[in-house]
Amino acid sequence: MMKILLLVLVFAAAAGAGVYLLDDSGYVLINLGDYIIETSVVTLVVVAVLGGVLMLLSWRALRGGIRAPSAIRQNLRARRVERARSSFLRGMLRLSQGRPKDAEVDLVRHAAHHDYALLNYLAAAEAADAIGAIDRRDRYLELAFATRPDAELSVLLKQADLQTRRGRHAEALATLVRLRDLHPHHAGVLRRLVTVYEQAGDWEPLRGLLEKIERDKVIPDERWQALMQRCLQALLVAAGEHRRLDSVHGAWESIPKRFRSDAAIRRSYIQQLARSGADSEAIALITQAVKAEWDSELVLLFGELRASDEVSQLATVEQWLRQYEERPELLLVAGRLCLRGRLWGRARSYLEASLTQRKAPDTLFALARLAEETKDPDRARGLYREGLELALAH
Repeated sequence: MMKILLLVLVFAAAAGAGVYLLDDSGYVLINLGDYIIETSVVTLVVVAVLGGVLMLLSWRALRGGIRAPSAIRQNLRARRVERARSSFLRGMLRLSQGRPKDAEVDLVRHAAHHDYALLNYLAAAEAADAIGAIDRRDRYLELAFATRPDAELSVLLKQADLQTRRGRHAEALATLVRLRDLHPHHAGVLRRLVTVYEQAGDWEPLRGLLEKIERDKVIPDERWQALMQRCLQALLVAAGEHRRLDSVHGAWESIPKRFRSDAAIRRSYIQQLARSGADSEAIALITQAVKAEWDSELVLLFGELRASDEVSQLATVEQWLRQYEERPELLLVAGRLCLRGRLWGRARSYLEASLTQRKAPDTLFALARLAEETKDPDRARGLYREGLELALAH
């Protein structure tokens, strides 16, 4: 705009000078070596102005010619960047729509020209994994790391997520252990480690990890509590697999005291004691636990254990009947104990009362055994058949 205004002013000045010199155009003599130029002032002014304009235009044309290749390159680069951006957005949209095959094509087509090519390759790896192209997935992860070596954390986290999704827990665990060595306090790494340990059933390392992250609040308190409970129960079950009482006792002693009062963990311990043949110890703990709080699983287990004093065992159940009223589980256990003690009349009374409250296969089977013991085979066959039908229906 300023240049145009300057030209207008120059022409205006030239026109003004022409008008001023119209009556007396003046005389100009220029001697250049062997050459002599004679002209009027007006002509000289006009030639000078036109020459200046011509030189200005020539300079602009020359400068434009010099800058043209750079401008063309910038324009082409801008177009490539825009295509890359559009391709990335389209690929992400298709990935979110559940079209991983199409998404992969869009994500890698112009990835080299995208300012954030790392994101292209990470998303392409996810798309390739979704269609089972494992080799391409790994190649995209390599390209992502090559694009941004400083983004190793992001690349390895994505790799661990994809390995976990594929159920390759050993590979995911190796990746996450490496990440933990590099970033020992990174919450995302620790959360993923918890998930992989849980899915793989690696309870001992999971317990150790949970103890380390308790104060850091890496996972919500409710999830931490539930996982620790599940972990301790699993370790108790593992200790009882070989039916060695010392292993069960050792597992229980390793449990922090604040968790020993947890009903589920205590129940698991008692079950493993029974599994290992420590009936008397299990009976004593069940008696103490049920006296304080109702637990139907422990009550049913109580009826399966062998006490040194079966009369006292039956008396304990009858005491619970008075404390918790005639619950069907208690009536079933009382009936089983009477059946074991050959108290046929009391056994029938308890079992029929349990059956009245809740028709269950176990109660029908117990009544069938009673019918066998009292020499009533027809009734026994009918009860067994009814119990099996009920069990299969459920």
